[in-house]
Amino acid sequence: MHDPNLLDDDVVIRPRSKLPLVLFLVALLGAGGWLAWSLLTAVEPLKVLVAIDLRGHWYDGSKDAARLADGLNESLSGLGFDVVSAGDPAVVAVLEGAEGDLVGAARSLKAAFVIHGTLTPEVIEHPVGEGYFEVRVKGDLGVQRVDDAAAEQAHVEGWAGSSTVDGAFERLSGRVLKERIAAATLPLLVLHPAVQEMLEGSAEAAGRLAEARQYVAARGQQMRTFEAAYEALAKRRLEAEQAAPKPTYHRPAKAADGLLAVTAQGALIKTSDIRPFVTARKRQLRYIEDHEGLAWVPPGGGDARTIWTGYNIYGYPGISRDGQTLALVEDLLGWAKTVTLVPAAGGEPKRLRIDPEKRFSSLSPSPTGRRVAFYERACRRCPSDLVVVAADSGEEVRRLPHEDGQFGGTAWLDDDQLVVLQTPKARPEPAAPVEGDGEPAAPAEPAEARVFEASGQTVWRIPVTGGPVEPLYTVPEGAVLEWPTPTPDGARLVFTQRGPDGYAIAVLTLADKSAVAHPVDRVPDHVQVHPKGTHVTFSVGGGNRSEIAVMAIDGGPVRVLTQNRVRDRYPRFDATGDRVWYETLDDDPNFPKGRTVAFPASVPFTP
Repeated sequence: MHDPNLLDDDVVIRPRSKLPLVLFLVALLGAGGWLAWSLLTAVEPLKVLVAIDLRGHWYDGSKDAARLADGLNESLSGLGFDVVSAGDPAVVAVLEGAEGDLVGAARSLKAAFVIHGTLTPEVIEHPVGEGYFEVRVKGDLGVQRVDDAAAEQAHVEGWAGSSTVDGAFERLSGRVLKERIAAATLPLLVLHPAVQEMLEGSAEAAGRLAEARQYVAARGQQMRTFEAAYEALAKRRLEAEQAAPKPTYHRPAKAADGLLAVTAQGALIKTSDIRPFVTARKRQLRYIEDHEGLAWVPPGGGDARTIWTGYNIYGYPGISRDGQTLALVEDLLGWAKTVTLVPAAGGEPKRLRIDPEKRFSSLSPSPTGRRVAFYERACRRCPSDLVVVAADSGEEVRRLPHEDGQFGGTAWLDDDQLVVLQTPKARPEPAAPVEGDGEPAAPAEPAEARVFEASGQTVWRIPVTGGPVEPLYTVPEGAVLEWPTPTPDGARLVFTQRGPDGYAIAVLTLADKSAVAHPVDRVPDHVQVHPKGTHVTFSVGGGNRSEIAVMAIDGGPVRVLTQNRVRDRYPRFDATGDRVWYETLDDDPNFPKGRTVAFPASVPFTP
């Protein structure tokens, strides 16, 4: 309605404000810019950058790191993940410009995850032939989502050898580490909460990662089964033990430990640990073998303390009577064998011999570790010579030839006297003269002088610095002695004996060279003497089932300390003589065809 009091000239038309439109346009442009920026910077949720440092990164030209990336990328692609190509120049440019910020580089490359870390190498040169190099690497690798503050860590170790450094690295990065890195990092990636959320919330992601989901399920089930099998084994072993009191098990049931000695420091063991994993492609339970090692198990329990690790130890190392020196035969990845001394307290090992052809066995340090005795043979089936070398220089002190015979066990009486069992080869009867045309028969060739002149297996005392050997005792015909062990005072030697009259523990008195055999009703083996010299412990039985027994050194009833269905062996009194330690064996419940579990156990002993 028109107001008559207002003239037309009095009507003022105010222009509408453009601020809301401007604000709308600004907001629209901002949203579009944000959307465009988001589209440009958003990561692909299943894309992974592999950037592991091994002698540098692959984008810096390291061929070793490139092999690692290619191997892991192959496994990731097989599980449905996208990977950042290691051959794209544009990718290389981004990583080179990142100045070490791998998380930022991964974001720039639209990767949601980065697998990174450094594997630190150790190069060991062995004087074998024209040269041999062993490369060991270890380190922690991280699996990190670009939005996470920190990475999940996985430890990786590996080793390889070759006649060149580059050849060793090529073997290591091309074959050895591929499976180890995949086993360590893939579970962390697939089990990351962000990946699991995609699997649960997206049908497309679930379909794409079907292999990954099956892998995670199989891995979880098999790893649970893996642990449960060893728990069941430990329980079953303890329940099946019929002897009282029950033994104490000093290592996990999944261990593969050899018992070497028991001293005041604890039990010295040879370790051969494994790391289980489930293969990504076939989802099979497998295991990776760690380096073998030497370690001390504390008397009161607790974690073992490792003093040496290496690729492989042939047989069981020997230990000096004072408990300070270990002697072992080290396998240099199949290229050579060594005679190596290791301080029992830990420290730098000393290789006295390295040989690609000869074979060494039964290493035995003298009581204070001044010398080492061992058998040496030129080939696998060749007879062995007995060799004694100086521990400080490796210089040969004495060599005794095999003379076509066979050496048995050795034992040190002191640093200068060694006892050895030797079985000679029977000499052929001399041929009778043949009458011919009246010419006299040619005289027989004189027999070659021998070091060991005996008619059967004999115990010999050997002065290791020179001089004639001395026969101490010749074993009755048909009998066989094994495992010579001196008493703490050095006055007697104890053996196990087998023969036509049955089984026995034989005790030889050195003063008058007389021996007494104390009968036992089952096969004895691995005899050891009590610290006070009053009793002996040994295993009885043989085959796949044997028990631990004790007996007074002068004879009497045999007391069996264990009674079960498996093989208990290598018994040893502890330093006080109050417990008998031993090594107990069983089939591995997870890998019954390829592995045996072994771990030290002990039972109390009261005279």
